[in-house]
Amino acid sequence: MMEITASEKRPACPKLLECEPESKSLKTGNPGKPKLTRKGGIEFRNNSFNLPCGPQTLTQLMDWPKFIVSQVIADPGRKTRLFDVMNRGMTVHTAYSGLDAPREVLSQVTNELQRSFNLWTQVDFIHACDNASGPQAVLVSLAKQLDLSCSCVFSDIEDRLPLETVAELNALNPEKDMSYEAKAAAYKQMWQHLDDNRKTVFNPFATSQCLVHMRQCRIVGDRVSFDPDSQDTQEMSPGLAGHRPLKVHFAGTVCKGWSCAGSRAQFSHESERTHSVWLAERKARAEQGLEDICFQECTPAYAVQEKLKVPLEDTHSVHALKTCPQLQGWPTSRPRSYTALLNNKRWVWVGPSTDLAIQQEFNELFQRSTEMTGDAFFVAPESQIRADVARRLQKRGQKSELLKLDLNMELLYSMLPPGAGQRLQQYEQLREEKQAIETGSFICDVNQWPQSGCSTCGPFFPCQLTHATCVSLNHMRPAVGLEYLLAQGFHTFPAVHGGKAALVLPILESWKTDQVIALSGNSMSLPAIGAWALYVLANIQPVQQMTIQPELSMLTKGTSQDFSSPMRLRKSTPKTVFTVSDDQDETDSCPRDLPDCADMFPGPGFDVDLAPSVPASWTLDLPLESSLSS
Repeated sequence: MMEITASEKRPACPKLLECEPESKSLKTGNPGKPKLTRKGGIEFRNNSFNLPCGPQTLTQLMDWPKFIVSQVIADPGRKTRLFDVMNRGMTVHTAYSGLDAPREVLSQVTNELQRSFNLWTQVDFIHACDNASGPQAVLVSLAKQLDLSCSCVFSDIEDRLPLETVAELNALNPEKDMSYEAKAAAYKQMWQHLDDNRKTVFNPFATSQCLVHMRQCRIVGDRVSFDPDSQDTQEMSPGLAGHRPLKVHFAGTVCKGWSCAGSRAQFSHESERTHSVWLAERKARAEQGLEDICFQECTPAYAVQEKLKVPLEDTHSVHALKTCPQLQGWPTSRPRSYTALLNNKRWVWVGPSTDLAIQQEFNELFQRSTEMTGDAFFVAPESQIRADVARRLQKRGQKSELLKLDLNMELLYSMLPPGAGQRLQQYEQLREEKQAIETGSFICDVNQWPQSGCSTCGPFFPCQLTHATCVSLNHMRPAVGLEYLLAQGFHTFPAVHGGKAALVLPILESWKTDQVIALSGNSMSLPAIGAWALYVLANIQPVQQMTIQPELSMLTKGTSQDFSSPMRLRKSTPKTVFTVSDDQDETDSCPRDLPDCADMFPGPGFDVDLAPSVPASWTLDLPLESSLSS
């Protein structure tokens, strides 16, 4: 049989669909191909008239925290549930952390809740993890400056694995010249090995080298002690009285295997190895009671069903949608897939029952017309523009001392490498067709050829990549570094647009444009992930608590004194779950001799374990839709 090579097997990748308000898939959740019209054209604007008016100034645009909060709490039920979750407090850890966009989102959102509703939410950032030097520098600075060095930063996610597990993965690693199918089979075998051995591979007491404390720190736990020589951890978030904080994980998994700008190797991409480690850990942490919810982001082509829903069907309920900041009236393209992995033992989803219904409700909540163009992000002060122009000219071996900053097409071409100049010439031929009618706004990424890859030229800021040169022909210059972050929703020019300055601003304002572009291209769109996270948190409830008094021990042999320790009873179906209380971690329990109580709950499917260190009464935790009669 003839082997199918990776290039032959690779599926076709159509040009990324642009998130436009007239798109049927955005308005109704219909997964069919949207109708594409010219952005900024007459038909585009006419269809926008049916939508709530979007922001018309940069100040309104950057007030996205207020917008997403107001939309989520418009429903009384969602408001009650969201406030209950936020009152508990949170402990947060991230993987594939990059700029730690989740930290930025939670900082902006909690600040808005505090300002508008006097709701104070304590959020403790436990650890971040990234194997690239740029993100590591940012993450370490954030940990030291904002967390007083009480949070950790790890590098390679495999560092936490036992050595024998790493050796097993190395043995399974496919060769570069293998076919698509052979590579995919090898990575699938890796996942199976990690999944089968997850209870031993992901030990709750595992450690990894920390870049903040320069020592081995625990992966699981609370913030480290203020004493740099101490190995102890301390609880920093008391949360709502009687409840533990929500344990949250964020990850923007590697998209290169699924992106139109990448190899499109999908299941055969080398990032599948790291993804298997990450996914198996999510499953193990949920079973250990150490993680309540995970938010994940990737490109729209990411296979949620095969990569998340099927592997996690026994431990999580998985909810997903596809969205773009343009849905909220942002003049930038960033289509992404967003998922929420909910630990079935701890929390219950009470929102729409299908992903299609979730998509429809989400769109109805957040969709606004796009009233601005991407030129709104070109707001850098002259000092930053002059420094960036001088650096580009110097790099091209040209005179970099500018007596007067006179931006024109001749200077623009002088700043660009030959290849970028050729691509700009082709884009200029498309300007009349694709520019905004009213303003003539036209922005393009001259690192991408027109009509290929992820090229999205027109009046909106292009979808960002890690290597980009986004040029505005109205401004006749490339965007500077912090303008890329501004297009992602970071408050990098508070003097211009107002609001709370981005947490990363003091760190990155002195960095070179290329360095910031690489970070921004791997980052998340803050208004998009912020809207999704708040929407999810407003549609979950804790497993219902029902306390059964010790007198029920009369149903078993012996007296109530035989049950000095409470029991944890768990039905094996995902719809009915019996767990320890909401405030107890699975790692607190240990095996003991079981009393004879099998006849208490007759029928198959029940596991009986002991859970010491909880009050001397039994706790049956049921999802809200369940009852004892079920």
